[in-house]
Amino acid sequence: METTKLFGFLNGQESHPGKLLKDHLKGVFEKSKEISNFHGYNMLVESLKYICLTHDVAKSHLKFQKYLKTKKGHYPHSEPSSYLTFMLTKDIFHAEIVRRHHSYQVNFEDIMSFWRNLNYQDVIKALEEFLDLTKIEYLTEKEWKRLIFQSWHSKYLLNKTVKAEDLWFNTRIENSIFITSDRLDALNVDRINFDKISYQQDRFDKFLESLPKNHLSDWKNEIRESTLSNVDTISEPGIYTITLPTGAGKTITGLQASMKLANKLSLKTIIYVLPFISIVDQNSEVAKNIYDKVQEDHHLVSASKEKEDLDNLERFILSFRYFKEPLIVTTLAKFWEVLYSPNANDSMSFHRLKDAVVILDEPQSIPPEYWQGFGETLSFLSKKMGTFFILMTATQPKIEEGKELAPKSSFPENRHSYHIINKKIFLSEIKQFLEERSDNSSLIILNTKKEALKAFILLREHLKNNLFFLSTWVIPKERRLLVKYG
Repeated sequence: METTKLFGFLNGQESHPGKLLKDHLKGVFEKSKEISNFHGYNMLVESLKYICLTHDVAKSHLKFQKYLKTKKGHYPHSEPSSYLTFMLTKDIFHAEIVRRHHSYQVNFEDIMSFWRNLNYQDVIKALEEFLDLTKIEYLTEKEWKRLIFQSWHSKYLLNKTVKAEDLWFNTRIENSIFITSDRLDALNVDRINFDKISYQQDRFDKFLESLPKNHLSDWKNEIRESTLSNVDTISEPGIYTITLPTGAGKTITGLQASMKLANKLSLKTIIYVLPFISIVDQNSEVAKNIYDKVQEDHHLVSASKEKEDLDNLERFILSFRYFKEPLIVTTLAKFWEVLYSPNANDSMSFHRLKDAVVILDEPQSIPPEYWQGFGETLSFLSKKMGTFFILMTATQPKIEEGKELAPKSSFPENRHSYHIINKKIFLSEIKQFLEERSDNSSLIILNTKKEALKAFILLREHLKNNLFFLSTWVIPKERRLLVKYG
C-alpha cells in the first residue's frame, strides 16, 4: 500500500504534544531505515515499513486526541493499531510487535489465545472509530479466520516451516529496530549517526608504555603478542576463548585482540561485558586510554550526569541504556536483558550485536544451570548475526566449545601463602587480631551486612582514616569513590 493511501485519513492529529502523528509515523520509519542499512538488515525495511507506519495510527482517535490536550481520560492505542498492522501485513507477529510496543512480548500460546478470541466484527468496529475503511484494502472475515485458524496453525505448529528459534530471532530483531526508532523519534532525535570501531596501534603502544614495569612485564607482553598473533588466523564468526591466569593482563589483551579483529574484518562494534559495576568502572577507564568513543553502561551512570546539559540523543542513550558508541563497556545483567528480556525497551540494543565482537569477561559468574542454553544462544547468534564472541577468564566454564586464542600459560611464581587459623574468632576479638598483624594491611570479609557494620563500628575509633568500609550500607556513589581513590 502506498504511504499516501495509508495516511489519507490523518488530518492534523498529534502523536505527542506539538508533533503531528503523520510526521511521527514517517520519522519512525526513516530511523528504522537508517538503523537497518547501517547494520546490514536492508531486507527488513519492507516489513518494518508497515510496523512503523501503523504502530500509532489509533492515536488519531478522538479520545486519544482529547487525552493529549486535557490529560483526562485514556485511550489505549497499541491494540487497535495492531489490528490495522495485521490487516495490511497478514502477519500476526508483526501485529504483536505493535500490540506490545509499550509493554512486553508474550509466549506463543498467549499470542494464539489473544488473536483467536478476537471477534472480527468487533475489530472492524474498533478500526472504523478512527479510520475510513473504504479507503484501504483490508481482510474479509473469511480471510481473517483462515489466516488465524488455518494458515498460522499449519505454518508454525503442524508443518513447522518456520523454526521456533528463527521465529524468535526475526521477531526480536524487528522489535529491536522498531522500538529504537520509535523512542528516538519520540525524543525528537533527528539521526543517530553510528560510528564504526577503529584500531589505533599508537594508542595501545602509548598506554602500554605508561604502565609501571616490573619483573612480570615481559611475561605479560609475550602472552599478549601470542594472543594477537592467533587473532590474525580468525576468519569466521563464532565462539573464541582467552584463558589466562589472573594478573596476566586479560583486559588490555582482550581489548587489543577485539579491536584488531574488528579492524581486520570491518566489524562495527565492540561490546565488553563484565559481571560487576565496579569492574565496569575500572575497565572503562582502561578503554578510554586507548579509544575516544567509549560508552560506560550500567544503571548508576545516569546518577552522575547533569540531565539539563544533555542533547536529545544523549538523553535517549541515558534513558534507555542504548548501545550507541563503537565501544561499549556494560554489565552481564544488561547483556542478559538485551538477549532474553521480554520488555520492549530491553530489546533495543539487540541489533547492535550484528557484526560485533562481544567480550564476555568472567562468564563463569553465570549460574551453571544456564550455561548450556546460553552457549547455544551464542552459537546461534554468531551464525545469524556474524557476531564474534570471546569468553575470557582464568577458569573457563563449559558454556560452549570455542577456539583458544591465548597460549597455554601459568603464573611464573607462587603469589600466595596461606596461614589457616583452625578456630573461631569472635567479632569482639577482631581489634586484637588486627593489632597482632599491624605490619600488614588486612581485608576482612563478613557474611552479613549487620556483622560488617558491627565490625566497622568496633574498629572505627582504633583505625580512624586507615579504615575503609565497602558495603551496601554505603551509597553506590561513595562506594565507587572508595574503590577508585581509597
